[in-house]
Amino acid sequence: MLRVQDLCFWYDTRDLPVLYNTTFALEEGQIVSVVGSSGCGKSTLLQICSGLMHDHISRFPESGHFMTGSVLWKNLPLTGPIREFGYVPQHYSGTLLRGKTALDNVLLAVKEDGISPEERERAESLMTHSGIWEQKDSKIEHLSGGQQQRVAICRALITQPGVVFMDEPFANLDDSLKPGMSRLLRDFMTELHLKLSVLLVTHDKRHAHEISNEIVELTERHGMPSSNVQSMRGPRHD
Repeated sequence: MLRVQDLCFWYDTRDLPVLYNTTFALEEGQIVSVVGSSGCGKSTLLQICSGLMHDHISRFPESGHFMTGSVLWKNLPLTGPIREFGYVPQHYSGTLLRGKTALDNVLLAVKEDGISPEERERAESLMTHSGIWEQKDSKIEHLSGGQQQRVAICRALITQPGVVFMDEPFANLDDSLKPGMSRLLRDFMTELHLKLSVLLVTHDKRHAHEISNEIVELTERHGMPSSNVQSMRGPRHD
């Protein structure tokens, strides 16, 4: 579905590239995690794969940002964000609307096209499965961080995307909540039969190994960034 081939990226071509010859693939039904130390380019890679960086470069050519290599979606070059993509940023609370209920925030993703009965049913199904349907009428600022994150994930899923991109989904959670979030992502794909793939970045290798089909590790060798794709058997996802 999504293929990255020999990707290189510079914020400034006078400096070393942030990403260098990065190659991997994300297939339907897979979860692929990008791991590495802070500042190694994980979030940059996520923005490139989701089309956000392509959009930025086309709108702001004076930024000096430059990339080579290819990102393909269903064998076609990716040129920007598309409707089949969902995105959950690291600071998801800033994308949720205060003063609005949890349900309103989930439905926000489909509001412009008019909310259909099917989309309302989908919102209920997603929120029920996430364990936050009982909080549907609560204002977003009255929810805990973990509950807000589940709202953000439901909002990303209500459009039925093919891929969801997640930036540090475990970063703002207590250790006790991390296994539940890992299970939730898999449950969405199995119990709700979503035709979904997930590309996430995290510095938490332990949880990445628990949830992922493959891990892309961004490393540095001889002062140059590089990527290493680890094929994983991982846990059973039947």
